Amino acid sequence: MNKRILDCLFILENNKVLSSIKKGFMITFPIVFIGSISLLLCNFPIQFLNNFTSTWNDGIIGDFFLVIYESTIGFLSIYLVLSISYSYSKCFEISNPLLNIFSMLTSLICFITSFGGISGYLQLESFSSLGIFTAIVCAIAGTRIFIAIGSLVIKNYNMHSLGADSNLKMSFSAIIPMFGTLLIFVTLQTTLYKIFNVCSIHTLFSNWFVLIFNYIDNELINGLFF
Repeated sequence: MNKRILDCLFILENNKVLSSIKKGFMITFPIVFIGSISLLLCNFPIQFLNNFTSTWNDGIIGDFFLVIYESTIGFLSIYLVLSISYSYSKCFEISNPLLNIFSMLTSLICFITSFGGISGYLQLESFSSLGIFTAIVCAIAGTRIFIAIGSLVIKNYNMHSLGADSNLKMSFSAIIPMFGTLLIFVTLQTTLYKIFNVCSIHTLFSNWFVLIFNYIDNELINGLFF
């Protein structure tokens, strides 16, 4: 029994996707820690100190920590997309580190697209902890599609300019895979909006989770699933 459990843990630990997600969360830990401490200082459990931070000098102390909180936890999904995409791209044999950066940028744009730029749904709240699941999906899918298309482009086409250095050549080579990846995400987003009347990929995921929670009556299973 113990051997089976250890084998399952070994498989999970060596899974590229799960390992990249874990590393991505570990990279964002300092951001989460700083944001959490700032939120605690903004809403300190001791009433005297809470009144002091919110009233002294027109609440400048509370505003100071609130800015830190909004700059960290308020954009947590963006940081998570970049960190998971970076970790996942490191699992592939990439000759030029610039491709890691391009895959991160591509995943970030895919993440922004997934919140429904077509329907006008995009808001700053979408980049907070509310979009974590969508951030994970876009980071993995966006990076994988980008690298898949990029490997074909680099292998079959040598895009270059006379007198240009290797970084500029790699930038040219990233145009097609980046555009192809975005085209897939935008097509999916447009299909959901036009045909299924779903304003965004994020909304689709949210609706699925709501349906699952509604059909599960066991509170323990609901808690584990959450």
